[in-house]
Amino acid sequence: MTCHCCSSDSEVLIDLQRDLARLLSATLGNTARLNYLRKEIATMAAREDQAYANLNASIQTVKDGWASLVAERDQYKAALEEADATRAQAVQDALDADSEVDAAKVEAADAALNELVAQPGHTDGGGEQPPAA
Repeated sequence: MTCHCCSSDSEVLIDLQRDLARLLSATLGNTARLNYLRKEIATMAAREDQAYANLNASIQTVKDGWASLVAERDQYKAALEEADATRAQAVQDALDADSEVDAAKVEAADAALNELVAQPGHTDGGGEQPPAA
């Protein structure tokens, strides 16, 4: 015969073993779910990191392109200003040279007019004056 207390100890032990088996099974299931979630989070993080890197690369490409356009525009602007300054100086030089030529022509014309106006035999400083009309 088995005693009543031994029978209940063995049932309790069987119940404990059954509960432990359920806990172990649940723990293993939870561990598998946690591992899956960790893997998914790592995959999501890698995708987000890659998307962030791609976005930064695109932004940098736009910045570099814009900087290149601005630099090229500034280069053309400087070249145009330099060309305008060169042209302006060339025009000024031509005007100065033309002014010298014009001044020489005016002086020659003035001298020729003075010769035409001067009466023969008269000097500026002395001599008779023509009669007043």
